[in-house]
Amino acid sequence: RGRGRPAATDSRDTRARILDAALRLFGNGSYEAVSMVAVGEESGVDKRTVRYHFGSKRELFVAARAEAFRRFVAEARRRVFAHDTARARLQGWVDAYRHLHAFDTDVVRFLGFAVAEGVTEPADQVSLVEAGSELFGVLSQVVEEGMAAGELHPDLDVAAAVQLVAAISIG
Repeated sequence: RGRGRPAATDSRDTRARILDAALRLFGNGSYEAVSMVAVGEESGVDKRTVRYHFGSKRELFVAARAEAFRRFVAEARRRVFAHDTARARLQGWVDAYRHLHAFDTDVVRFLGFAVAEGVTEPADQVSLVEAGSELFGVLSQVVEEGMAAGELHPDLDVAAAVQLVAAISIG
């Protein structure tokens, strides 16, 4: 056990609590309004512990964004690929949003904020595109497999179909 660390916690649990707090706070406010102190208070640790795990507020934000995308992609894959038809898979995509809105609201709220923040922060645009590419990969697979199975028109523009479903998804 490290000096100053409570006996019943470990580094992974602390890191997870900090990320959950960051998702909640960033998703409910602006980047500027969230402080490392507030994240520490929300997660039950002090500012030094937050800095130890993430270094800076920007690094914490990037890690929280990666965690939000990871959770979203995991839920989407679980719900989408549980089905065999393109129609059912697209319904699974919608169900993933519904589930996250009901049971992991911080993820959806944070992703909306993170996308807007990434658009305004040029340094984050590349990592935002990389993070989002996995989501588009899920939708591309649904469209391409639907076309191969004859469920979708063979001349469908895959990229346009993916963009359309993504736009509908985020409202």
